[in-house]
Amino acid sequence: MKKGRCEIYPVQISQEIRQDARFRAELSFYDRLSEQLGQGWLVIYHAPFISSGSDGKFYDGEADFIISHEELGTAVIEVKGGEIHSENGQWKSITLQAGREHNIQNPEEQARRCKWAIVKKLANLPDIRRLFANAEDELKRHLCHGVCFPDVIAPRRDLSAALPYQLVIDANHLANLEKKLREILALGCKNSERDAQARKWIQTGLRQLFATQVKLRHPLLLTAIEDEQQLITLTQQQYDALFQLRFRSRAAIIGCAGSGKTFLAAQEALMSAQAGQRTLLTCFNRPLAAFLRRMILEHPNLDVINIHALCGKLANQAGIEVPEDSENLYRKELPEALSAAMSRLPEARYDCIIVDEAQDISLSTNETGNTDFPEGQLSEQKELMWLAIEDSLKDSVDSRLYAFFDTHQSLYGNACIPEELKPPIPLPQNVRNTQSICSAVKLHYEGIIPISSRGPTGASIQTVACEDESLLSKILVEQITRLTKIERFSNSDIVILTPRKRERSNVRLAPHFNAVWDIENEASGAKDILCSSIHRFKGLERRIAIVTELEELDGKEMLEQKRLCYTAFSRPRLLLLAVGKRKTLDAYLSPNDLVGVV
Repeated sequence: MKKGRCEIYPVQISQEIRQDARFRAELSFYDRLSEQLGQGWLVIYHAPFISSGSDGKFYDGEADFIISHEELGTAVIEVKGGEIHSENGQWKSITLQAGREHNIQNPEEQARRCKWAIVKKLANLPDIRRLFANAEDELKRHLCHGVCFPDVIAPRRDLSAALPYQLVIDANHLANLEKKLREILALGCKNSERDAQARKWIQTGLRQLFATQVKLRHPLLLTAIEDEQQLITLTQQQYDALFQLRFRSRAAIIGCAGSGKTFLAAQEALMSAQAGQRTLLTCFNRPLAAFLRRMILEHPNLDVINIHALCGKLANQAGIEVPEDSENLYRKELPEALSAAMSRLPEARYDCIIVDEAQDISLSTNETGNTDFPEGQLSEQKELMWLAIEDSLKDSVDSRLYAFFDTHQSLYGNACIPEELKPPIPLPQNVRNTQSICSAVKLHYEGIIPISSRGPTGASIQTVACEDESLLSKILVEQITRLTKIERFSNSDIVILTPRKRERSNVRLAPHFNAVWDIENEASGAKDILCSSIHRFKGLERRIAIVTELEELDGKEMLEQKRLCYTAFSRPRLLLLAVGKRKTLDAYLSPNDLVGVV
């Protein structure tokens, strides 16, 4: 009887994938492994990777299963369902229900190629290189491969010179898979006295390479001011989104505020870079780009930069002059300069480009990326910046382009999704905010995908009435003092948000606190409190947001009011506090039974 459960990734498979007939045989094998294998086993299903060929180009690869035991070794298993035929080197599968015959790749060759690719990936990990003097040669002793034909009973003879019967899992073995896997590992992996320790390191390496699709550790993406160690597990919808990207080189991911778009964008970018692909993670907003650079581990294959800064940087490298005084600088001059620079510097092109907050790049007039802007206008033709982004890809077909959208956070106009990125992948679940905050966000959401929340109920939304703007600074200081002295939050947990630009805002905190409006550089002083316009804080978050001066919205159109409130109210993770005239607070936060008065 097994002790404990095996470690298996992904932990769950969505119903959508389970209902897809293409995965029937693989999922049957997955379920049996999950049921039968115990502690010490590591199973990774659908392990995608990118390998480089002899021509220097990158190629997609995927191992159906990587099955590793901490003491016995690791096997790469290729699964083929249906009846299996092989004649003159051509392999075929015949579906059980419809009897349809279709050609398939040689499963032994597939498993063997995946094994060697995984050996190379493991050999490039720093811990493995430190452990083994000749990493690739040593790893070959610990990895083997095999095939699984779950719908047939194979003859008890070698199926080919390269596929002995002992490396074949068939229907007869499904009732006791652990016994069969032990046999395969005993035959395929060489043993010595120090192998057990080495194989534990190999399991650790496999988790680094493939299990990162399942869990994201907060500290990678949070600023140094947040010292808590918190683990965020991907929801099933987020895992499904990553899974679907494996089958598309172009995709739009549409998610509500707090659905984890930035986490997924950063994770996909880091995985792409670690796989050896030259990768760009970009966005419209300079503060968001600065945040991402601080939070993501540096990697030589990864560039993190806002889109307009990229245009200027590459134009300069290519010797292209950009007329900075042009009224069409951000809509026309910079995108055209980027396209021209990529023509002159083809080596600067990317294998993979990931765009966060892509709704802001789908429109533009008077876009500067470093101040607040008036509402933009939807361009009549395809946005030049998207054309420039496509020109920045190495290959117009195979290079990857993923864009993360929240069309209701489009503060500069109406966003549109490029046709080649459709159909979009939805992320409707809010995973950032408490349910009380999410209830306020929903009041101002008019997207077509309903928002749901998986967070805790959390503290009630707090409001403080301020009928006289001359008293605003006094009230803000009182509330910050309460939050830091009594509630024990730190200054760095707090941001003050306003729809006004800095020069028009009445937010004043001196001499008690220092209002810091430069959000590209972290506020670090003992008295510093971060302040920002709602526009510039798009894509960012804090534990607490104090939203004030909402009276500024009273003269704006209803849609703009809703978008600004939707964006502002979704920034805090734990506590939303609003300060303003009671009439204004009631208008933007009611009806809402989760609002409390301080």
